[in-house]
Amino acid sequence: MTFTLTINRERFESHLANVLAKHESAGAHVVPVIKGNGYGFGRTLLAGAVSNLGLDRVCVGTIWEAAEVLENFPGEVIVLEPISPSDDLAFSQWEQLLAEYSPRLLPMVASTDTKKLSSIGVTRAWLDIQTSMHRFGLSVAEAAKVVAANEISIAGFSLHLPIAQSTLSNSIKFETSNQSMQSNKVREVLGLISWLKEISNSNSGDLELLVSHLTPAEISKVHRLNPDLKIGVRLGTSLWLGDLGALKATGTVLAVNDISGDDLVGYTQTSGGTRLAIISGGTAHGVALAAPVNPTSLRKRGIAIAEGFAMAAGKVRSPFSINGKNLMFAEPPHMQVSMIWADGFELSVGDQVECNVRNTTTNFDAVIWQ
Repeated sequence: MTFTLTINRERFESHLANVLAKHESAGAHVVPVIKGNGYGFGRTLLAGAVSNLGLDRVCVGTIWEAAEVLENFPGEVIVLEPISPSDDLAFSQWEQLLAEYSPRLLPMVASTDTKKLSSIGVTRAWLDIQTSMHRFGLSVAEAAKVVAANEISIAGFSLHLPIAQSTLSNSIKFETSNQSMQSNKVREVLGLISWLKEISNSNSGDLELLVSHLTPAEISKVHRLNPDLKIGVRLGTSLWLGDLGALKATGTVLAVNDISGDDLVGYTQTSGGTRLAIISGGTAHGVALAAPVNPTSLRKRGIAIAEGFAMAAGKVRSPFSINGKNLMFAEPPHMQVSMIWADGFELSVGDQVECNVRNTTTNFDAVIWQ
């Protein structure tokens, strides 16, 4: 009963090398992100992959993900979720891990209250700067206070940008050369850099920036105007999942049952076919689970409406497919398996059936290299 992710090693490693080379030529170094479920691979596997790439720094999402990566990766580990003394359990975890892994473990700081950080062993930290994302982050004025207080050593400044182009704010300095030639995200970064140079009391050669969601072309523009600036680019999805053709998710056929007469199937006792396949892969693996999607186009809205009508009629397309054709669920997937109508298909116990899943929400039983 195995739900499997198979990786084409040659293709996967070629993609990773290509991504690193593109960013290096643009004037930046890649800082891999290993967070959540490890993008379907698992955090331990990705920690080893980063070591094989010869990189010495990674990011994780929360302090609760840090221990596994610290144990399997010898370099610096940056925690993206800002450290907060108000979160008692997380702050206690910080204290425990810093006692063993300082100075390799670095937090993000998004508050001016830094006095308690040194008391649990924080020696260096990144300052998270507020951007048009409007999630976590210090304003430029707040960052200036943290720098002036000098209670912790500043490793650099982190900018978390939106995926879409920024909606620029008057609170950020945007006087840049050739403004009409720059995207909004580039303008935002250049404007923030000009402020950060001032508050850090340093020249650009001493300033290190950690950014997300900039293309190599956008990075190149930033680098060209700040040639001495050290730029690290956080990459997660585009690094690990940038070539989906190198990855294949499959479920194992566990049983094939012929359904005759008026027989009904499943927990919900439903009908709909004459051949029923039981395939490994259910809700515990993340099969048929999806995050909400903004219906930003007429096509997406049309798909949502069509799927709603199909569901109302009891016909729900599954992510399992044979020869590119999606099979239908007999009923909603169970925790470990899915019941699939397989009329017209030759299936035997032990066969592998491809499954289209979102790796960031999927837990595989086995991850194997091909």
